[in-house]
Parts: sequence; structure tokens; C-alpha cells
Amino acid sequence: MSVMADEARLFLKAFPIYNRLGEGDPFMQAKALVLVLSVALAGCQTQRGELLVAPDPVPGANHALQMSNTPDVGYNPDDKEDRERHALNYLKSRCPAGRVIKESVIKTGTDDLGRPVRSYMLYVKC
Repeated sequence: MSVMADEARLFLKAFPIYNRLGEGDPFMQAKALVLVLSVALAGCQTQRGELLVAPDPVPGANHALQMSNTPDVGYNPDDKEDRERHALNYLKSRCPAGRVIKESVIKTGTDDLGRPVRSYMLYVKC
């Protein structure tokens, strides 16, 4: 409990939202509010790989899913097993006994951090 109090004191010293008399600094309060809202909204917008579903593009497949390699917590889009599990879970209501029959990789370059940007096409048969 004392560690939490120490962290709170450090935060209040670094970001003086209130002065010693208890009067608030409106500019700093607005900054703190923007910070809290931006962190909250950033948590809402994460998706586990963007998915696009297309009708059967190759013979023998019922669905085609295009997945980008956008990483997320607990999901590695560059791991084949994770991609397949995510795709089959996404199609579970339409295709309960689905299986991935083919996969292709579309390389589109690199991102700002130098990480390769790819899209994966997974073809699923029900």
C-alpha cells in the first residue's frame, strides 16, 4: 500500500494538477484528462489481426480470409498455428467443422520500425 502511495506522490509531483492550496490548474487537469481518455480509447481499438472474408476464390474452399500481421497481446500473427486458430474461431458460426486447406502470403514492405508487413490469405473448407 505504501508503494502505491509513493507512486501517487511521484505522479503528483511530476504532473502538478493541484497546487498546495488545493486549487486546480485547469490546463494540467485538461492534459491529464486527455491522457486518460487517449489511453482508454487506445485499448478499445486493438484488434487481433484485421480480417476480411471473401467468397470462395479457389476450388475446394468455402471461405477466404485475408489477415494482416498486426500483432496483439497474446496473438502472434506470424505464427501459423495462431493464424489458423484465429481464422477458424472467426468462422465458427458459419463453418463449425472448418479447416484451413491453403495459405498464401502477400508481402507489402516494412513498417516504420523495420518489421515486415504482410497479409495472409487463408482458404477454409467447411
